[in-house]
Amino acid sequence: QSGDVDKCSAREPFPWHLSFCGDLDITGNLKPQAYYRRVLWGIDTLNLAVHAPGAKMVERVGRWGWPEERQSWTWRGFEGMPLTVRVFAKGGGQHTSQAECASVGLAVNGVEVGRKNISYV
Repeated sequence: QSGDVDKCSAREPFPWHLSFCGDLDITGNLKPQAYYRRVLWGIDTLNLAVHAPGAKMVERVGRWGWPEERQSWTWRGFEGMPLTVRVFAKGGGQHTSQAECASVGLAVNGVEVGRKNISYV
């Protein structure tokens, strides 16, 4: 335990986000929305976001917020458990002729475990 207590809700330990609506975290690392925007703006062709596994509390995400996601699917202690993966990819009918992807596939240890066509939400 960290010893920190949230004085408003009295929960421990202290897993807070600082203004999770921005593109950079407090240490200067990109947050999930920044990876999405990098694809949207044509900087990257493909990025992924993996939801943090094993959440003990219900995650409530507001209109400006993004879920707790990271650009890694290696989570110590959660080996062999299912993860939620979002893929941001340049492609499909709404992009220009330079679009790169019609579908994306996810492979674990070289074995494809899923494939989906690009869709727009």
